[in-house]
Amino acid sequence: MKSFFMTIAFAAACLLGVGIGRFSYSEELAQELPPPVVATAEEPAPTKMQKSQAFSIDAVLPSVVCVSARSSGEDTDSMPTGSGIILSEDGYILTHRRLVANGKVPITVTLSDQSAYTAHLMWEDAATELAIIKIRANGLTPAPLSKAPTLALGATVTIVGAFSMPFARACSGGSISTESHTVTEKTADGTPMYRELFLADAALCADSLGAPLFNHEGTLIGICTTAPSTTPHTPAIPIAVCLPVIEAFLKTDTFHSIDFGITCHNHALTAYLTDEKEGMQIIAIQKNSPAEKAGLQKNDILLSVNDHAPTTLTALRSLNFATPVGTLCSITYKRDGITYRTELKLSLAED
Repeated sequence: MKSFFMTIAFAAACLLGVGIGRFSYSEELAQELPPPVVATAEEPAPTKMQKSQAFSIDAVLPSVVCVSARSSGEDTDSMPTGSGIILSEDGYILTHRRLVANGKVPITVTLSDQSAYTAHLMWEDAATELAIIKIRANGLTPAPLSKAPTLALGATVTIVGAFSMPFARACSGGSISTESHTVTEKTADGTPMYRELFLADAALCADSLGAPLFNHEGTLIGICTTAPSTTPHTPAIPIAVCLPVIEAFLKTDTFHSIDFGITCHNHALTAYLTDEKEGMQIIAIQKNSPAEKAGLQKNDILLSVNDHAPTTLTALRSLNFATPVGTLCSITYKRDGITYRTELKLSLAED
């Protein structure tokens, strides 16, 4: 009987201990519960891309300028006004050729601080429609330049344009919607003109002629070549095409070049049209050009220039700009399935 009462007492003690333990444990949990979360109207934290984009835009704004060329007494509304981008602290600016009127009338550059300068035309190129001008100023903010030979399809881009007087800016974002490709236009006298452009699905609310186009890091990758049309796509000229020209001006304040005189389909289109596995099909040769004097003909397949094998018109044009006057170039090409080699001399004078 004694053992029976001891067993009952032990069981009661165990039940009491469990109850106490449970009570104590519940009390401990209540003390550790976090305070209730109260919803707020705060905006979500910006993503890494948004932070990068915002920083890039702020950084490049001082580099964007307004460019216009007007003669005295002329209707200001009849002359184009567009943008340019500062290349150096001492006043070199890249812009669109149509904005400088061949340097025949005064060129005005307005900076973001509303100060205005008269610019001088230093270089222009009809094939790319780019021009470099210079103002007498110091301490300017140059934009970083992309040295990438190609542009990735779908890459995020931002167009920043300057327009109107006084100085005002507009900004639009989008992406590269079409890879670089050759387009055919005609000059005033009906002569075919070939350029390589890419398209961005971004357009400014104002004229974008000469407006710089940046990647998401704030690096310059192109210059807009026409004002937006009814479509949202803006054609732009790859900055890579004129890097040799820019570098020459920044180093020596001068630049001299002689055109090869060749226009080609890019390699991708050449492969599609001709089944050639390498090279670029020549679609036009300028009269009396080094290419014509070297014996090259339309429909030849250009394989290499001095052991360089360009695959786009931009790469070929850039190679042309990087080749000094007087250079004797070794050209490899294919005609009717046979590979030939010839020499092309970039010389102003007849030998």
